[in-house]
Amino acid sequence: MVMESALNLGMMTMSGIQMMLERIPESRARKLGCAAFGSQSGSETRVAHFMRKRGVKVVQQFSPIAGRFADMLIGESWILECDSVAHHMGRVEFENDRHRDLLFRSLGYEVTRLSYQQIWYDWENTQKHLIAILKQRRYLRRPSPSRIRTL
Repeated sequence: MVMESALNLGMMTMSGIQMMLERIPESRARKLGCAAFGSQSGSETRVAHFMRKRGVKVVQQFSPIAGRFADMLIGESWILECDSVAHHMGRVEFENDRHRDLLFRSLGYEVTRLSYQQIWYDWENTQKHLIAILKQRRYLRRPSPSRIRTL
């Protein structure tokens, strides 16, 4: 998480990380090297790592349509958003998130929002719920867009 945060903050470059990985023991470099650098927060890193550890396909900073991004796509059709107080506190951000959720739902994606509290202070309970959702295997289905009918 530290390297990923440093990369996102512009404090390190990918080439700098690669150089560092070349200078440490191979076993440790392998563990660090498999880290995903698509997260924009430690919360996203934690959730993505949890999913990948279970063999689940994760696409970070997923964009189903131009200009609209989700924190991550799990499998084929489950979008997970990891909300933080810093970036999701204001009314405008709150409304933007809900508009984006509605758009993603209309495209056939399931959307789940996890709060900072759930990810860092209630993680054990949150993991149980995520596992229960994974066991349903709905995330493996391709998205099925809504059919909008006009009268």
